[in-house]
Amino acid sequence: HHATLLLAGMARSLLYRGLLDRSLDYARFAIEEGEKSGYPATLCRSLILVLPVYLAVEDWQRSERHIAQLIDVSAAHSLWPLRSIATGLQGRWLLLQGNSRDGVPLLKRASEELESQRHEMLNMDFVSDLGAGLAAFGRHEEALALLMNALDAQKRGGKLLFVPALLRVKGLILASRSAKDYPEAERSLMSSIEWARRQSANLFELKS
Repeated sequence: HHATLLLAGMARSLLYRGLLDRSLDYARFAIEEGEKSGYPATLCRSLILVLPVYLAVEDWQRSERHIAQLIDVSAAHSLWPLRSIATGLQGRWLLLQGNSRDGVPLLKRASEELESQRHEMLNMDFVSDLGAGLAAFGRHEEALALLMNALDAQKRGGKLLFVPALLRVKGLILASRSAKDYPEAERSLMSSIEWARRQSANLFELKS
């Protein structure tokens, strides 16, 4: 099952570098190996790692199918942190298709569950999505507070993987709040690009 997670990790790494076609190949291999492994936790972890690949290329049908698979397997085997991540991925899937009304509550629930289970790094993956969703409802102050707390936690803990995404969403929230915030929004987006380049995360750089 270690090979399965290695394949899934490669899919995620290639995604961050912007190599989408190769990332999709590894994602498919990872799921196939996860299904053959006989280990529910391995299959769930591989799905968690590769689902962002399908979401990034807007393959909504495949994403929906694998999210449902993740929900079923994690619930059947009482893998509760992984079930919470499935909830968050379902919220992201809805949000990316413009359904903030249904997506934000799922993201919020996933975030609260992971925080209560003390899975800070797992929760961090959904903070940007939740911040963007809150801003879509005009809840800019709540969204900014969420993003700032997450950025502080990342820098304080020396775990900087999510900094480019957090800075990008912070910039977008500021830009949507008021024209007076445009200079700060631009600084945040430029900082996101700089952090993405440091991490060779071409996908995050292009998004910013």
